[in-house]
Amino acid sequence: MKSEAADIRQLDSLGRVVIPKKMRTALGISENDNLRISLEANAIVIKREVPMCVICKREKELNAIGTAYVCTGCAKQIADML
Repeated sequence: MKSEAADIRQLDSLGRVVIPKKMRTALGISENDNLRISLEANAIVIKREVPMCVICKREKELNAIGTAYVCTGCAKQIADML
């Protein structure tokens, strides 16, 4: 997304703010997606949380194990070790 003039949004009494639809669409953020919120220098940074393998960081062919993910390749390597 190209850099544009910032939208001004008001924080509500519960600390919520609406992310403009054009920004959500540009970043592929949908309803119920998980977002990572962090502090960097003096800014709040919000990023779409992308599931990835906890071992190799691959984002495809994932198997959920509880709240973590392991890709098929790492799962095979683990199975071969047992």
